[in-house]
This record gives sequence, C-alpha cells and structure tokens, in this order.
Amino acid sequence: MSSNAAGYCWTVGRLGSQPSDGGGMIHKNNFDLMRLIAAADVVMQHIGHLGVKLPSWASISVVSLATGVPMFFVISGFLVTGSLLASDGSLKRYFRNRALRIYPGLWFNLLFILSMLIAFGVVQIPTLFAVGAVEFWTAILASGSIILADRTHSFPFYWNDAVKFWPGGALWTISVELGFYLLLPLLLPPVARSRRWLAAGTLGGCGIASYAFNGMVPTDSIWFFASPIPHFWIFAIGAVARLFWSEIQAAFEGKFLFWFAIYLTVHFVSGDQYGPAYFHPGPLATSLTFLLAGCVLSFAYTWPGVINLHRYDISYGVYLHHMPVLMLLLAFDFRGIVGVAILLPATILAAAVSWIFIERPALALKHQLPKEQVPVSQLV
Repeated sequence: MSSNAAGYCWTVGRLGSQPSDGGGMIHKNNFDLMRLIAAADVVMQHIGHLGVKLPSWASISVVSLATGVPMFFVISGFLVTGSLLASDGSLKRYFRNRALRIYPGLWFNLLFILSMLIAFGVVQIPTLFAVGAVEFWTAILASGSIILADRTHSFPFYWNDAVKFWPGGALWTISVELGFYLLLPLLLPPVARSRRWLAAGTLGGCGIASYAFNGMVPTDSIWFFASPIPHFWIFAIGAVARLFWSEIQAAFEGKFLFWFAIYLTVHFVSGDQYGPAYFHPGPLATSLTFLLAGCVLSFAYTWPGVINLHRYDISYGVYLHHMPVLMLLLAFDFRGIVGVAILLPATILAAAVSWIFIERPALALKHQLPKEQVPVSQLV
C-alpha cells in the first residue's frame, strides 16, 4: 500500500456500497434518485411563476417535506468529502473531478440562457464586446452567479415584457457549491484527513459558526446568495456523516421507513408548514434539517439501486434548465396547467441532451487517471 493511501484507509473501511464519485467506489445506492427528487422539488417550488398555485396539501406534504436545497447540500457534503478522502492526497485530482462535475453542464446552461437573451433582445450583441463585458461573463462562467459578476462589472440587460428577469435564478447554489469545494480541502489538510476526530471537530466547529452566521446575515445580501459560509452547516452534516460512515451506517442502511416516520411525526405533530429551512432556521427547522439528512442518507442505502439512474443522471440538468425553460414559456405566454404540462417534459428533454452530449462525456474523463494513481478503494 502506498504511504499516501495509508492515511486514508480509515475512511474506506467496509464501504463496499459507497457511490462512485471520483473515488473509484462501487456505485450501488440511490443518491442519483435522491438528487432527482430534490431537483423535482425545486421545480415544483418555481411553478408559481406560471400562475399555478399548488393545493395546500401538496405544498405542505410534498414541497416542504422534500426541501430540495438542503437535500442537495447534505448529499454534496457526503459525496464530496468522500471524493476528497479517496483522492489519495491529490488535490489536483480532487479539483479536476469537481470541475468536471460542475462546469460542463453549467456552461451549457449559460449558453442556453445567453442564446435566449440575445433572441429576445435582452442582450445586444455589440455589448458582448464592450469594455468590462469579458470580466462580467468570465465571472458568471467561473461562479454561475450573476450577483458576483455584477460586482466585477455592471453589464447592460434590456429587460422587456417577454423576459423580465434573469433566467438563471437557481444558479445561486452553484456558487455556494463551488465555495464548499474550495473550503473543504482548506479545512481538511492532510493532517486532519488522517485523523478523523480532528477532521470532525474542525467541520463541526465551522458548522456551528456557519449556523450562527446564517442567523445574522440578511437574506437579500451577497453573503447569503453567493457565499458558502451561511450554508456550510448543512454541508457539514453530510461531511461528518461521511467521516464516520463505517461506524454509523448500520443506523441508516435499510432504515429509511424508520427515519421517515420520525421525520413525519415531528413535521406534522409540531404543526410546521415550512419544513427544513436554509435561511434563519429556528430550533424546529434545524431539527427537521437534521432529520431530513437522516432520511436522505437512509434512503440512499435502503433498497439500493431500486431505480438505477447512474447511466441517466439528469438531476443536475433538471435543476439547471428548468428556469430557462420556464422563462421561455412565459415569453410565449404559456401559463397555467398548459405551461406546467410543457415545462416538465421540456425540462427533462433539455436535461437529457445535457447529460448525453455534455455531462456524461465530461464525467468519463474522471476515470482516465495516470497509471501511477490508483483509487484508494482498490488499495485496501
């Protein structure tokens, strides 16, 4: 066994059912399905733009139960931490894998958005060559955040009745995710990655600080919508669970119905109508967020592979493309039930195109490792 691999063996343990997310591990879980459920929840939250109001039972029992953004953050904490630990100490490999996961799909989405904005006259082609435009669009390509891009240079958008606002509103979480990717190796240098109690203490302490900051930062500030700091506490739940998975997995594997029963009981007995919250959470919302994390992890390892989406993982594309598709429907005045009926298949089609022609070929590059680098899971 290589000396670099030795420090990481504790994190692999008996994880034969771990996801293959850059670490060469066997893909036998439901994380892809969980991400699709989370993406579908986000789509449901946005159909109000089409003039459709969900029945109260659906809003409370579906949207608030499976809150998409916290689900994404928990899953990301679990899988990305696994990716870092399985990188065999190679930050180059870690960052390359993260970039291949995020940027190809994101850039395809931004090309989609830019083409639409040009077609509807919101962006005029000469402005793309104006002074400062390169900085603006480079910032968006790098972060996905129009808020951060606007801080580099104010680019002119000619909003009109067809397109009234930025169609990439859901992209704010991309800049947050990228922040998680940058923070994690800083918080877990090699000395911490080889001592999981130190790693857990670091992540836990930063999670507590993040939670406190979340309660103070205004929800309309750049800190909230472009920084990972207010949201890191949710990411840390998944990350710490990943550190100790070999010890705690028995409490989750095959136990989804148990976790879900507790979650439902707390949710409905308490009278809560909003579910887990990722902004200014109170004690109840915080408890529900932890219970939701338990449901996510237990579902991932209950009935493993019940619906295998590994070869057709369109969840990221659904999340990215539903807002531009929705904006197109508004531009052509397709609203109400008709708009919803078009939104769902059109979003799935856009996501499928992204997956087949952009994302899947990019992710295939993750497995083309130099011969001297061997995944940790093959060394133990």
